[in-house]
Amino acid sequence: MKQEKLLTRPITEMEPYTKRTHHKICGFLILILFHVFNSQGQDLNSLTNKLKKSYPNEQAVFNKIALDLEIIMEKGKPVIKAKNYEEIIHLGAYSNQYTTNKIYTNSFETINDIEAFTEVPYKNRTKTFKVDEFKESFDKNSSVFYDDTKVLNFIFPGIQSGSKTILEYTRTLSEPRFAPGFYFQSYLPIVNATYTIEVDKQIDVEFDLRNTEGHDLKISKEESRNKIKYTYNVKNISKYKIENNTPDVKYFIPHINLRINSYDNDKNKTVNLLSGPEDLHKWYRGFIEGLKTNYSAEIDKLTNSIIKDIDDEKEQAKAIFYWVQQNIKYIAFEDGMRGFIPHNGAYVCSKRYGDCKDMASLVVNMLHHAGIEAYFTWVGTRDIPYNYSDFATPSVDNHMIATYIHDNNYYYLDATAQFSPFEIPSSMIQGKEVLISLGDNYEIKKVPEIDKQVSLITDSIRFSLKNGVLEGSGKVSLSGFARVFNNYKLDVTSEQDKEDYLKRFLSKGSNKFQLEDYNIKQLKDLDLPLLIDYSFSVQNYYQEVGDEIYLNLNLEKPFNNDQIDEDRTQSIENEYKFIQRNVNRFTIPEDYKVTYLPQDHAFEGDLFGFSINYTQKDDEVILSSEYYLDYLLMQPDQFENWNNAINKLSEAFSEIIILKK
Repeated sequence: MKQEKLLTRPITEMEPYTKRTHHKICGFLILILFHVFNSQGQDLNSLTNKLKKSYPNEQAVFNKIALDLEIIMEKGKPVIKAKNYEEIIHLGAYSNQYTTNKIYTNSFETINDIEAFTEVPYKNRTKTFKVDEFKESFDKNSSVFYDDTKVLNFIFPGIQSGSKTILEYTRTLSEPRFAPGFYFQSYLPIVNATYTIEVDKQIDVEFDLRNTEGHDLKISKEESRNKIKYTYNVKNISKYKIENNTPDVKYFIPHINLRINSYDNDKNKTVNLLSGPEDLHKWYRGFIEGLKTNYSAEIDKLTNSIIKDIDDEKEQAKAIFYWVQQNIKYIAFEDGMRGFIPHNGAYVCSKRYGDCKDMASLVVNMLHHAGIEAYFTWVGTRDIPYNYSDFATPSVDNHMIATYIHDNNYYYLDATAQFSPFEIPSSMIQGKEVLISLGDNYEIKKVPEIDKQVSLITDSIRFSLKNGVLEGSGKVSLSGFARVFNNYKLDVTSEQDKEDYLKRFLSKGSNKFQLEDYNIKQLKDLDLPLLIDYSFSVQNYYQEVGDEIYLNLNLEKPFNNDQIDEDRTQSIENEYKFIQRNVNRFTIPEDYKVTYLPQDHAFEGDLFGFSINYTQKDDEVILSSEYYLDYLLMQPDQFENWNNAINKLSEAFSEIIILKK
């Protein structure tokens, strides 16, 4: 259309309109349009061939991704209009895996002006196939009972090698605190990624760049009389690599976050929106107003029944927390502002279910009924790499808990973590900042990373050789997070599922391991270690040659062959730090004596260490081993040290004892 207007305007100005003129113009336009189609087809083919050379192993690439924001004042408040553009060039024969696409939306925004179509080369020109059907559905997330996020599902038609798909649409955001950022990297290579923000000068914005080191990011700023335009552009970005046990992509892909600090309203008065944590807390505080002190006769009666025989305040708080853990079912529910506003404690108690906000609300309210002070607390799980103290926005957090302070010790009470003991926080918030609401004021604290000594796994076994079979019995003790994670696995209704899990967890020696019997103790008492007594057998494990027996006492080989690939580029995430101790007592068969006992082995590093010690006492050979993991996130520059340690461990595991008649 732009070309037609440019062409017809000078003609109509040069010559008055007649039938003859009409025919001349139409004929001229047909020639021009044919040339345009021909040029477009040639341009698309040329572009495809160029990209195939640059990306010979890719089925498709993003030729362009753009997000253009316009932040303007409407009715005295900032409004954000976001125009999204995506252009994919399909290079390979299997690029049809990218035919299906989605647009996500929720109650805080509206979407309009959707254009989605495919351009296909056809006889030196292009054919255009528009998407004519968008199916709306709710986003079905297995971890969320109800989510107001809607999805527009559609399929690009006619995709083949050499085709181009284009998607563009506009979003209008009603809540300026949700100003969208931008990712400069994706699951496909990107030729050109651009993020622009045009903002009224009466609106103060701030940017937070992440992981852009090593990328040629171009930044520009243009000012006019009433507006400022910021542009961020990166070219030729490789696709991000999917690797096992990586943290969320926000930890490593280049991206930018945006927030609106403040704006001048119609009365020329500056209104703070998100200029710092104090503004975020002020907004959040409105969501919890009155929930702590809301009186309920039902909760009062229930609380009193829970603590009636307990005098110590901390023990009372613990009893209330455990009651909520065990009696309120966690069900995530997100619907507009309900994603931020908890229900009151009485409602949650009567329904016996709720999301993280609801469970925190009930804990705080029940503690208040008991005369115990507790505080609503916001926190981001370890999926989120942001802090309140750095760049406070709603994107910093995705979770709510309660905080109880006793003798200057902070207890972070996450009732959604069903088996977490009172003394330690849930593993998913270790090392993260929390925003604690203290009424008009707030406090930012950092959840500690729980020391490896807290999460202890001990496994002590006695075994002997009988008729060619290794037979033994053992005792396992699990504390801290080791207990929590195994509690989830063992708290199942099916005995068969429980037994299958224990076979894997307790497995020793080889795939001939048989779990003969087991007994689980203290499964429900979260303040005590989880205990498992068991008996087992392993066939065909040792070698007997003549009058000699060759036996590897390392029946458990944790971390064996856990070397990190040399081409790995992303950091590795670990759920929790822990220590594992094994004591294997082997009864020497009658008429045999030990002729070879291996040397001890040990390694001590910042992230990982082990020790393996052999001793002989009377008729037993005792193997005592200990292993520890002391990290939550291992960076690529630490991979070499890790691999060196694992190589040493693998050598130690190869040692055997020799027995002779």
